[in-house]
Amino acid sequence: MEIETGAPLRPWRQKAVAEFLSREALDYDPAIPFTVNLLEDDRIVATGSLDGNICKCIAVDPAFQGEGLTATIITQLRQEAFRRGMRHLFLYTKPKNRFLFQGLSFYPVAETPDTLLMENVRDGVGQFVASLERPEHPGTVGAIVANCNPFTLGHLYLAEQAAAAVDTLHLFVLSEDKSFFPAADRLELVRQGVAHLKNVFVHPTGDYLISAATFPTYFIKDKDRVPEIRCRLDLEIFANHFAPALGITRRFVGTEPLSPVTDAYNRLVLHCGPVSETSQILVQSRARDTLITDVTQLIGHDVYVERNSKYHQRINNLNSELGGGIRIHPVDRDTLITEDLMEMVAKGEIPMTIVDSDIAKLNRTYYPGLDISRSVSFGQKAQWAVARNHEWLADSVNAWFAQDRPKLLTLEVYRRYFEESKTMPHASVLSFRNGKVSPYDELFKQYAKEIGWD
Repeated sequence: MEIETGAPLRPWRQKAVAEFLSREALDYDPAIPFTVNLLEDDRIVATGSLDGNICKCIAVDPAFQGEGLTATIITQLRQEAFRRGMRHLFLYTKPKNRFLFQGLSFYPVAETPDTLLMENVRDGVGQFVASLERPEHPGTVGAIVANCNPFTLGHLYLAEQAAAAVDTLHLFVLSEDKSFFPAADRLELVRQGVAHLKNVFVHPTGDYLISAATFPTYFIKDKDRVPEIRCRLDLEIFANHFAPALGITRRFVGTEPLSPVTDAYNRLVLHCGPVSETSQILVQSRARDTLITDVTQLIGHDVYVERNSKYHQRINNLNSELGGGIRIHPVDRDTLITEDLMEMVAKGEIPMTIVDSDIAKLNRTYYPGLDISRSVSFGQKAQWAVARNHEWLADSVNAWFAQDRPKLLTLEVYRRYFEESKTMPHASVLSFRNGKVSPYDELFKQYAKEIGWD
């Protein structure tokens, strides 16, 4: 059996490969830079190609299956990749081929009903995510994945809105080099563009979060479903590898009506349940001689916020919008938390702070002398979302919330937590400022060892 290689193949041989793949319900991309064929009497009986670090268009004539030809193809592709300085390889295939390629030292990364992504490094995705920079105390974590080709004002707006809604934002820029702007340039443009957002961490996606330019479609029959299939695999990778490792609980996606990719992402989930809305609120004491009723009045005043929090980010942005003049005092989180700052405002120890509206409403029931009427941000809407193939779950959520009892429970909980006044017999309760959690700390310490508590 003869081994034939081409970088690329000659046009007449490309046509032969395309015809061979077509018989196996696969497509051939003539732009592929390297292909290897196995020939029997000058007839193609197996083929495979290398496009960057992706192995693709691998097929074996059914009459020759079981003879180890796939292993020969993979070996040839590996050798070519090594000659080109690439050690980390990937392949996209149909899920039914999992065990075939596992036997050739490829490991699953993510799988959907239509697609399986594999790599030749065991847990390479885990190693990549572990290498990403992150804060020691991330708080609420969100993420954006974007191509940024180039970085626009629309991207900046999305980043600013997302950064204001979370404590830590991971912004992933696609690493593929098939865009108009090179990947390194796009990454640097984004880093410069969001440098003022101190809670934003900019990362390359590596080879994992998938670009439309690099996603192979040779094994997908229905080309109209390609955006949906690609997005579903991308979400699978993100949900199973990136989100758990980085503590991400929110992913921000734009609403670009003309973007088929963004539209595909939004169509892959079902929104359900009630819509809630929060915003960031200026907390001040009603005992002040003059209450702040407009954000422009903050110029010349002192505002205390948690350092590197979303509140810190928002007040910095607001200060820039106003041309400066707000006296911002960042407070380390290890010293004080948001609730402590509200308590200090109530006691007159500091003039103002910024917190989320739901936190403000809750704490005002403990400190009725607080004014929380002035919003300093746009409203952020939130709603439950489930995978589109879990319509039964969305229906169950909607049905449950449509009943009278959940509505009554919601009202009862709202009144209890956000409206009814609460007494504070011990000023140190639920405050870490003095190293105490409750008035019963000493009793817990005294009897903890007797019941096996640490």
